[in-house]
Amino acid sequence: MFNLEIISELNGWSFAGTGILIVFGSLAGLSFVISLLHKVIALNSRSFKFIKTKKSQISKFFGEGLKKKFKISSGLKEYAIKLKTITVLTGEPFHLSDLIRNAEKRGLNSPPPNFIVEELLKANFIISDDSKKFRWNQRLCEVLL
Repeated sequence: MFNLEIISELNGWSFAGTGILIVFGSLAGLSFVISLLHKVIALNSRSFKFIKTKKSQISKFFGEGLKKKFKISSGLKEYAIKLKTITVLTGEPFHLSDLIRNAEKRGLNSPPPNFIVEELLKANFIISDDSKKFRWNQRLCEVLL
């Protein structure tokens, strides 16, 4: 027997043809994917830009809405920032009496601290955590302070 007869007898020609078709098909599919890759990347970057602009528009809209709703004077804003730094040092949640005492220890007397704390409570900058402890309203502080 010759080598070609052995190949024919064991269905080698069909195996060879099937292998060639598999390789050719996979290479054609790969070239198709590569030819579309730049379009997929462009679409992806456009969608990220779209999402980023929508997020900034939404945050700007709600931020402006909160600023219009809660008008805060610059003096109260500065005092709120000082009190917030005090609570960062002492920790949250805090008692209002501790906050007022720490403010007085640090020399923040020129409006009375209890008046400022009452104003911050009215404006929802300080919110009740449970019956006796309080926290800063982080969402409102991020927008307005």
